[in-house]
Amino acid sequence: MNRQELERCVANLTRDFFRAKLCLQPESLEVLVTKNLLLIRVKGFLRQADRAMMKRSSFRRPIEDFYIRVFDQLTPLIQAGIGVPGGLDLLDFQTLLNVPRDRCVFVWSLRVAEGSDLPAADGSERAAAPAYGSP
Repeated sequence: MNRQELERCVANLTRDFFRAKLCLQPESLEVLVTKNLLLIRVKGFLRQADRAMMKRSSFRRPIEDFYIRVFDQLTPLIQAGIGVPGGLDLLDFQTLLNVPRDRCVFVWSLRVAEGSDLPAADGSERAAAPAYGSP
C-alpha cells in the first residue's frame, strides 16, 4: 500500500468511525502519513447538543471525557484497516482535544515494514491529504 492509498484508507475509516459513533460527518479531516507517524486532524466533530452544553463550564469536563472514551475506539479500527497487510503497526497513541474550538488531532507512532514507499519523517515530502469539506 503506497502513501496515498494509505491516507485515503485512513480518511475513509475515520469518516466511517465518526458516522457510526457520533452520527455525523466532520467539517474537515486531514491525514498525514510518514515513515514513523500517522496524524489525523479533525475539525467540526461536536454534536449540536454538546455545543450547546459547552456554554456552561460545568459540562466541559464530562463532554471532554466522553469524546476521549469514544476516540479511544478509533485505534483498533485503524489497526484493523491498515495493519499487517499494509506492513504497518500502530504503536503509541495520543489524542489532542480542543473541545471549545471543535477540533481534535490523533497521533500514532508507526512501525513500518522494510521497503515501504512512505516518505521520511522529516516533513520534506508532504502529501496532499485526502480532505473533504474544507475550502
